[in-house]
Order: sequence, then C-alpha cells, then structure tokens
Amino acid sequence: MFNPIRKTGLGVIILAALLSVGAYAFTTSNTVPATKAGSGSAAISGYTVSNVQYTNTGGSISAVQFNLDDAASAVSVQLSASGSWHDCGASSGVDNLVSCTGLSESASGADQLSVVAVQ
Repeated sequence: MFNPIRKTGLGVIILAALLSVGAYAFTTSNTVPATKAGSGSAAISGYTVSNVQYTNTGGSISAVQFNLDDAASAVSVQLSASGSWHDCGASSGVDNLVSCTGLSESASGADQLSVVAVQ
C-alpha cells in the first residue's frame, strides 16, 4: 500500500518538473540586431523668405509663391493667426521657389504670412 504523503510528494515533484519545462518554453532567447544610439547638437538657423507674390481671385487668396534662401523638403504656410496651415511641398529650382496653390483664404482676413520650412 502507498503512503499518501509519498504520493503527494511525488505529485509535487512531477508538477514542479512540468512547470519548469513550461517556464523554459516562455524564456527562449530573441535575436536582436545591433543598433546605434547617441546624441549630438548643431545650430538651427532660419530661412529667409523673399519675393512674396499673392494671387487674389475675387477677394480670395488662391495662391502664394516665394523664394527661400536654401532648399527645403517640406514647406507650409498660414495666412492669418487663426487660419489653416497649407502644405506647399518642397522648394524647387536654383531659386528655391515655393508655390502654394489651391488656397481659398479671404484676402481681407489675411493679416500675416507664417512660413514653416524644414531642410
């Protein structure tokens, strides 16, 4: 006849063995590629905007174009402090011309030209 304490002890050993094998299945290794990290600093300078020209069609500004003093990969404009921002794309050509078309801003409400450009 088996002793109930021995059965319990044997059951605990078997359960511990099963749990350790199961835990190992969840701790397999991952392969992670080498990466780089670091920090640095550089000066941030602004752009100079020149030769601004607006297209006014029936009291509505439908386009604005201007030149930047350096190339930009993305440019946005805003024609009033509370107005919408308009994506103009990148500057082009040797004069870094920016053309924003398809606008529909009230000429009477246009009180400032804000330009955001990124290299």
